[in-house]
Amino acid sequence: MKRELQMQLVEAYPSFFREYGGDWRLTRMADGCAHGNGWFGIVKRLCEAIREECDTDPDARENFRFEQIKQKAGLLRIYHAGGNARIAALIQEAEQESAWVCEDCGATEALVPRPAQGWVPTLCPRCFETRQSRWKRREDEARS
Repeated sequence: MKRELQMQLVEAYPSFFREYGGDWRLTRMADGCAHGNGWFGIVKRLCEAIREECDTDPDARENFRFEQIKQKAGLLRIYHAGGNARIAALIQEAEQESAWVCEDCGATEALVPRPAQGWVPTLCPRCFETRQSRWKRREDEARS
């Protein structure tokens, strides 16, 4: 996700992203959010829901933090520390929602079927074509 979107999250929810930009030897949040811009809305809504839950649970408020947020196997994957069962359920819901949202643009129209192997993106037809063109150009350049 582009840096300016990540910074919106870090500034709005600093305790959740307390390891953002940290030493890569100690935290996976050194990489920030390693997924496309299209899932920004999912993560932002998740953060708001977690904040609301933390307002009712002082232990969760003090201990919750994201440890890694990335795309893996075509889905948003969110690893965290602290929190409670409700927060874990909210995270699971966000991960499941990502299966129906283009990771690049956020479209919720019919998505391109996922490949059975290799890198598994979640893309709308337009973003799939854009990536295919980019991959083809890189392949052609590598052969030249």
